[in-house]
Amino acid sequence: MLTRNLSSKNVRLTRYDRVPQEVLDWHEHHHLSFCFAVKGDYQETTRYRTFTCRPGDVVLKTADLPHLNRFGTRGAVCLLLEISNDFLEGSAGLIEPELNGPVRNHQLARLGLELQEELRAP
Repeated sequence: MLTRNLSSKNVRLTRYDRVPQEVLDWHEHHHLSFCFAVKGDYQETTRYRTFTCRPGDVVLKTADLPHLNRFGTRGAVCLLLEISNDFLEGSAGLIEPELNGPVRNHQLARLGLELQEELRAP
């Protein structure tokens, strides 16, 4: 059986299954987040730009960055890894705001696949 989320005091991992053409209106996540695109595709819009995310992409967002998501004709499966601000305290310079957005990195994408396997473990 697939678990929808795992969490600890400082980290939360959630699997989201989005239906075709679904739109998530403007929202933000209150912690640093990594969104791993596993299946399907979606467009993400921030105040600054719009980009498309496909399987293998990882979208990095600093805390409280407003964004909107539009899912494609096949919907999407995404894993959202959120890391608490308390945990990151003292490393504020770790993530620069201009790094917000999609990253194509095979090692980081592999981490997303391993997280997905964790959700399948008993």
